[in-house]
Amino acid sequence: MNKLWAVVSCLTISNAVLAGTIRVPTDDATVAGALSVSAPGDTILLAPGIYTQETSLRLRDDQVLMSETNNPADVILQGNGSQPVILVDEGGDGITTIRGITVRNGSIGIENFWSGRTIISNCVITGNVGTGVHFFYAGLEMSDTDISDNGGPGFHLQGYTQTKHVSETTLNNCAITGNTSSDSGGGVKIMDAHIQMYDCSITGNSAVTGGGVYIGTDATYPDGAGITAYDCTIVDNFADQGSDGYVDLDYFWAHCCDLEPSNWNDHLVIVDEECGTSNEALNWGDVKSIWR
Repeated sequence: MNKLWAVVSCLTISNAVLAGTIRVPTDDATVAGALSVSAPGDTILLAPGIYTQETSLRLRDDQVLMSETNNPADVILQGNGSQPVILVDEGGDGITTIRGITVRNGSIGIENFWSGRTIISNCVITGNVGTGVHFFYAGLEMSDTDISDNGGPGFHLQGYTQTKHVSETTLNNCAITGNTSSDSGGGVKIMDAHIQMYDCSITGNSAVTGGGVYIGTDATYPDGAGITAYDCTIVDNFADQGSDGYVDLDYFWAHCCDLEPSNWNDHLVIVDEECGTSNEALNWGDVKSIWR
């Protein structure tokens, strides 16, 4: 037993030693260089500056990428417009963290492809050619983050609820503004997943369908799709159908939210602030009676 304990202790110490901090540019001149010599669990700490990337920055399980000051105005990761600026795609089950950084000019700002869960906090994702934040079969915890002026949905989650971590997705105190989708979901696009939003603002976005929010599902995924929102503002978006929101199937549950029901197409559920009861609005006539 003592020998076994010694082996376990050595392994634990070895893993702790491997998890370290790499400072850019002190320890390595470039972010890509720091990531290339990093191990799972390492922290990549960025000094203030603009870091131009020719290829995607690939994060590994349990790694942290953050600015020294935790101020996104101080550290800018700038892509080349043809690839995601930050990519998580190892297929692991860990948690990656991105904090205090501006991400701009990628084909996508931040993308997670089937790789555990990512925490994004106090970031600015702006001016990307396509989607600001794109998650495919992966979970996200995003807080205090601004997503603006991207050439696709501000946030797009594709998955289905049975996929591990997807149902854990939450947005807290995020501002999603001025994004433009050539298809659906200018601000937030949710496909085959259920998420929660708290204190978020979705304004000034545009799309063909669902300028602010689009919720859709594939019939092959039985769990459907939906958003439960608390104290959120979703107004002044634009689309040919459902300027503020378009729900193809399932529901948008609004708890104490600031919104205009006439700008939603369907399946909008307004939950009364005081008594907690809910009403389902399946058409504009129903919505008007609830709103009054």
